[in-house]
Amino acid sequence: PSYSETADADYRQTPPSPRRADYNSPPTSARNLACFACLGLLNNVVFAISNASAANVLPDAVATVYIINTAPGLAIKFVAPLWIDLVSYETKFLLVGASLAFNLFVLLLPGMPTWLKLLGIALGDTGSSAGEASCMALTQFYAQPRRHIAYFAMGTGFSGVVGYGLKMYVLTPLGTGGSLLLGAFLIILYWSTYFLILDTPWVDTPAVYED
Repeated sequence: PSYSETADADYRQTPPSPRRADYNSPPTSARNLACFACLGLLNNVVFAISNASAANVLPDAVATVYIINTAPGLAIKFVAPLWIDLVSYETKFLLVGASLAFNLFVLLLPGMPTWLKLLGIALGDTGSSAGEASCMALTQFYAQPRRHIAYFAMGTGFSGVVGYGLKMYVLTPLGTGGSLLLGAFLIILYWSTYFLILDTPWVDTPAVYED
């Protein structure tokens, strides 16, 4: 055979690279990409708010707050392969949103004991890490998963700036009532992004059987 025929045969026998397969996959939805960016932001903004509140929770032991806001998440990510497939994504996002809400409200409500604030921070970090692991797995159910991961990472990158900005310039001037309303808005937006705006992943779509 000629050189061109041999080269063409070798090319056909070589599996496509993940990068080529990703970009040759069907086009993705701009709405879904925006949803993943929003999920990345909202999933991690509470983590940033907790870190920014460390001096208010334990003024003489700020590092302790940072540890409590990190260690549970590391444990969750370490064992993620053991639990990631056990429950539906709907259940995961409900639980993550609830943990983030608890974290926010014990920080924003006045008069909360320190131990309860620390518990809220630990639960919030657990939920945030579980949400991050779930979103990473969720990208595989959409066309061009690399792009969805990139948009989620973009939202995560903004979460630190947004979280510290909210704590320093928004939550304190708003007072208790306004802060609670803003916290509720963030949680509702998190749930709405997944349940109302993002296309339902086929893994959570009920199977339809024909007679």
